[in-house]
Amino acid sequence: MLLATACARPLPDPESPGAQVYAAQCGMCHRAYDPGLMTPAMWEIQVSRMDEQRARRGLPPLADGDRRAILDYLRAHAG
Repeated sequence: MLLATACARPLPDPESPGAQVYAAQCGMCHRAYDPGLMTPAMWEIQVSRMDEQRARRGLPPLADGDRRAILDYLRAHAG
């Protein structure tokens, strides 16, 4: 129940460029999860894992600027 509630929260700082890129890129395949659910180190691993998922689905890799913006945003709001 707690996890479901945490996942349903709106993204912090939703109008920031990082949040916009995160929601657009990661939200293509699933909901953009609350950054507070994981630590910065956990997000780094997760974003790398999602690179593999993107390749399997035939999607192009994240552009370097998008990857940096997503990770900066997730690190800034991580739990």
